[in-house]
Amino acid sequence: MTVFDTWRTAGPELLPEWRKLLNTDGSLSLEAWREQLGSDLSELARACQAGANRQPDLNIMKEIAKYMEQNYHLEVTLQDISERFYLSREYISRRFKQEMGENVFDYLARIRVEKARLLLQNPNLKITQIAEMVGYDDEKYFSKVFKKVMGVSPNQYRKQEGEG
Repeated sequence: MTVFDTWRTAGPELLPEWRKLLNTDGSLSLEAWREQLGSDLSELARACQAGANRQPDLNIMKEIAKYMEQNYHLEVTLQDISERFYLSREYISRRFKQEMGENVFDYLARIRVEKARLLLQNPNLKITQIAEMVGYDDEKYFSKVFKKVMGVSPNQYRKQEGEG
């Protein structure tokens, strides 16, 4: 007994969707099968797309932010992040700014400056050492970034904090 014989002889237990695939003589209608397959595949594609859209990008952007918070002291590039999270650099740049309110590098700079502020409280650490500890090889560039974020240089900040 073939599947087609089963379909022909099946009673009410045969799914109505399957019945519409049969010709009047009980044979499979290739045209009806193609239409049903196309409809089912379209529905599956919509369901997959809806599922993909349900997973908010915010979660992945938060994961990227967490990665930067944990690795601020290393050289972190957009290419590294892209490869680690399997997303394009362009997508990360655009979505990160939309979701987190600032671009990737401003976010990383802010984290590094926050860490540097804590380290600046230790008078035994040189600015060069602090720069290296928070991920900058160049003390001058570190000072420039620090001043952009804080409005004062690391030395000025240290003096202000020492007085306060």
